[in-house]
Amino acid sequence: MHAVPEKSICLVALDIDGTLSDTQYRIPPANRQAIQDLRDAGIIVVLATGRRFASAVRFARAVGVTAAGIFQNGAVIKDIRSRQLVFWQGLSPSLVRHVLKMGRMEGFSPLVFFGPDGPGRILLEERRLTHCPLEAYLMRSWDDVVVIPCLAETDLSNVVQVMFCGPVAAMRRLAERLRNRLERDANIFLTEYPQRDLTLLDVMHWSVSKGDALRRVAGIYGLPLRQTAAIGDNFNDLEMLQAAGLALVMGNADERLRARFRNVLPDCAAGGVAWGIWRYILPREDRLTEWFPAQNPTGKEEHG
Repeated sequence: MHAVPEKSICLVALDIDGTLSDTQYRIPPANRQAIQDLRDAGIIVVLATGRRFASAVRFARAVGVTAAGIFQNGAVIKDIRSRQLVFWQGLSPSLVRHVLKMGRMEGFSPLVFFGPDGPGRILLEERRLTHCPLEAYLMRSWDDVVVIPCLAETDLSNVVQVMFCGPVAAMRRLAERLRNRLERDANIFLTEYPQRDLTLLDVMHWSVSKGDALRRVAGIYGLPLRQTAAIGDNFNDLEMLQAAGLALVMGNADERLRARFRNVLPDCAAGGVAWGIWRYILPREDRLTEWFPAQNPTGKEEHG
């Protein structure tokens, strides 16, 4: 076993899509090995994702992660091993109705996600989801999907998240309008995939973010934030990257996100998570030589 330096990183928070996994939702073998090395060294690995628990747990199992996980952009914290709910924060029904009305005015149909202490339903209206290529996602989650005639007429208690999806430019416009109208009453997160011209827009409680959730999880394990690292690739990771003691940004991240942080890794398809772990968190020149023989040994850094 390779010793961990004193006063080093003790907890690593990892985004899933575009970070741990590639664009085809596959986990590169190098990432699996690096996470095993972290676990062998006694470093806590936390998944921090916009996904629901039910959607994310297969990734946790694939890499042997059992610690408390951050789900739905920080609105839910749940222990992966026991499935015990640690924390969740929802939206008020009045705010949800206001968001639904604004979305419809812009021509977008929402998905409404209910809290994890109940059946975890996803509600959508009978109309076709406009501008939203999420059919595959809905089919995978169909057991939790409830189709109703009108969202505005249903009980909207215990809603944790309202999601819209559509082209990047359209979702940026909708996000700006929501922020202008809602001001500090809600947090708006954009997860952008420019290559697919697709953006997921999530409306969450004003206090919710992956950064806030990282603080909570670090507290569970009795760790200061300076002993945490975060790895992410999208704008919903920003607060987490800012909160962590060490921020590592994927090479496939938007250039505006990369410009904010010093350490930029190879992209998700190239096993950037593994490279970052062995370069910055658990220094392993042997692993870098084995898995990344062509990579510049001095590192791939961008200064912003």
